[in-house]
Amino acid sequence: MDCFICRKSNWMQEKCLGFLRNLLANYKDRIDDSDVFLPLERNGAEELLAGLVRDRFPKDVIKKMSEQRRKGFLLELDDDEAHVTLYGLWNAEETRQKLVSILPLLFENASAKPWGDNGKDVFREKMLELQNTLKLTDDEVDVLLVSLAISEDIITDPRNVRNGRIGSSSATFS
Repeated sequence: MDCFICRKSNWMQEKCLGFLRNLLANYKDRIDDSDVFLPLERNGAEELLAGLVRDRFPKDVIKKMSEQRRKGFLLELDDDEAHVTLYGLWNAEETRQKLVSILPLLFENASAKPWGDNGKDVFREKMLELQNTLKLTDDEVDVLLVSLAISEDIITDPRNVRNGRIGSSSATFS
């Protein structure tokens, strides 16, 4: 199934960001795939993130993470894409709480530019029709949407294309 219409759905964008927000609010362990953070990589996210890290994180921690590779991660605020930096900061226990404190600004930034236009959202209409026909609860629709987003590789913004592919959603958690 090619899910072209869900890739242009502002409702699906809102759902994907909501799923990620819930994951990061409730999951407090290591994340083994930087692609988990791809939905936040929009609208100059690299510059926003670099500024927030420089302003709000302890200078000694930034310096140490920038000079020395730890667990395969070297902080390079001016060179790395946002999802790589977020991945490294999340997995460093000394920076995770600070990262959590700036996530609302990154989510706001990611939400600022919709995936689709402001016209009719065909995907949302079709999902609501399916929900009514099958008498699904909102939670059941969310489960269906997560499954669809993972199987169709649309958990991220469809305009984040890397090496000819849309960001992978093959996230693993340990």
